[in-house]
Amino acid sequence: MRKHLFTSGIVAVAILLASSVSSARQKNYSVTIPKVLSYPTTDFAFSTNSFFEGLDSVKASDVRVQFDNPNWSASVTEVRLRGGGPGTYFKLACAPTSAACMKQVGPAGTYSYVLMPEGSAAPSKNGQYALTWDVRPPGDLVQDILVAPEPSTLPLLALGLAGLFFVASKKLVFNRS
Repeated sequence: MRKHLFTSGIVAVAILLASSVSSARQKNYSVTIPKVLSYPTTDFAFSTNSFFEGLDSVKASDVRVQFDNPNWSASVTEVRLRGGGPGTYFKLACAPTSAACMKQVGPAGTYSYVLMPEGSAAPSKNGQYALTWDVRPPGDLVQDILVAPEPSTLPLLALGLAGLFFVASKKLVFNRS
C-alpha cells in the first residue's frame, strides 16, 4: 500500500513538473528604445518560451512594434534575444511608403538595434535593466530599460515536492528494517 502511494506521488510530481516546464518560460516582454536623432521612440512587445543559450527564442513575426511618430512605418524582419550568450538585436525594414523611415536609413531600407557591448546577453531574470543599444545606421548609442518578468515558480514547487516524496520513501524503507 505504501509503495503504491509513493509511486502515485512520484507520478503526480512528474506530471506537474512536465506541465510546468513546458509553459514555465511563456512570458511577456517589452522593450522601449527612446528617440535618437530622427529615429522615433520604438516599443517592442513579444512573448517567449525560452531563454536557452544558442536558441533564437523569438520569431520576428511574433514581435509587435510601435512608433511614436505616425509617419514612421517599419516591421521587424529578424530578432535575436539571447539570455545565455551574445548577439541580442532587433532588425527592422522600413515600409516602402514610409518616407520618414526611408529618408533616415537610406537605400538599404533597413536598420538594427544591437545590444552593446555585442558580447553581452539579454537579461533573463526578473527586474529592470538599463541597456545600451547601437542603432545601425547611423551608429549612435541609446539607453533604454528592459523589464524582464520573473521566472515561473511551478518547476521549483515540483522539485520541492519530488524531494519530499524522496525523503518520505527513504523513511518508509528505513522504518521497515
